[in-house]
Amino acid sequence: MIFLAEYTLLAYIPFMATAHQSFDWDERKSAACLADRGFGFEDVIRIFAGKVIERLDNRRDYGELRVQAAGLIDGVPFMVVYTLRGDVTRIISARKMHLKEWQKWQE
Repeated sequence: MIFLAEYTLLAYIPFMATAHQSFDWDERKSAACLADRGFGFEDVIRIFAGKVIERLDNRRDYGELRVQAAGLIDGVPFMVVYTLRGDVTRIISARKMHLKEWQKWQE
């Protein structure tokens, strides 16, 4: 996969999470997400079971490559920000997307 300029649509990517796919996250951030938004990071990894739209997050230097992934979980659009650390997909943040935002991502 080639990452282009900031906010350049990369593609619909069929990324199928399998038993061999490893995910990781900060438990405190996941617990805060659960308390604030009603879901934890263990819930949002389901986004990778279907097609996602990804773009590189170049808004600032995070010290690591970060990717924004938009996709559906049970028909609800979600945004998951992650980074790859070796073979592990580390979830950084997650939220539900507004309908207009989801539609814009699909343009």
